[in-house]
Amino acid sequence: MDKEIIKMAMAGNIEAFGQIVKSLEDDLLRIALIKMKNIEDAEDVLQNTIFIAFKKINTLKNVDYFKTWIIKILINESNRVIKSNIKMREISKKIKVDETPSSSDLEKIEIKSIINKLNDEDKLILELYYRDRFTSKEISKLLNLSINTVKSKILRARNRIKKEMEE
Repeated sequence: MDKEIIKMAMAGNIEAFGQIVKSLEDDLLRIALIKMKNIEDAEDVLQNTIFIAFKKINTLKNVDYFKTWIIKILINESNRVIKSNIKMREISKKIKVDETPSSSDLEKIEIKSIINKLNDEDKLILELYYRDRFTSKEISKLLNLSINTVKSKILRARNRIKKEMEE
């Protein structure tokens, strides 16, 4: 992420802020979906997050941590919405069976199925760790968990996936 663009956004440049948010939009939406369970609520939380981040951009202390900072805002906003008793719905995933899936496709489907059995916090930790490449320490700060808890959850989830794949 370009530090100069972040600095421009911090100085009040709306276009620069929009450019940064656009580059992170897919990652933020994925995290919001894990937390909210449906696209409508996830999009609402994402929109609120962007608004809050824009209003509070001057509170960002280090441009190197913009992504971590906005994800923290997203997680806090998601938790706020969940606590306000917004209905949670499952994301319906449809697999088109137009052709016979390959063994790698079947393995991906099986892994997704196993991951979907994990609790929301474990799914989020795996997403942040493997997909977004956050360290255990960064995840512990984002989710207000001890670093050992994060490491344990990653290890347990990995072992569960491995065990279920072997069965």
